[in-house]
Amino acid sequence: MGTAVPSGTITFLFTDIEGSTSFWEAAPEPMRLALERHDSILRSAIDGHNGYVFSTSGDGFAAAFARAGDALQAAVDAQAALADEAWPDSASHRRYLHFLKTRQHVRRFRLTAANRS
Repeated sequence: MGTAVPSGTITFLFTDIEGSTSFWEAAPEPMRLALERHDSILRSAIDGHNGYVFSTSGDGFAAAFARAGDALQAAVDAQAALADEAWPDSASHRRYLHFLKTRQHVRRFRLTAANRS
């Protein structure tokens, strides 16, 4: 916590749980508990590597890193920690890394190329 908002060339980490809607419909309470654990793991990995979470939505995170190596290590650490957990059957976690030059606007980022990735 407390990581400064990065600027210049930034590496973005985006995450998502594949198929989470069907998990929510099938087992809302276990999914709520799983999502709490998932969020804790991701926040720990992102914070532990100087990342700045600038958006969350549902089960996804969007984080920015001043250094590409930090973003990569956060993704690797999150994946390893997530793999050690018991999740609903067929749960799959996606992570995307994007290296972009961007402009920061009041703690939000204007991404011009991320939607093409």
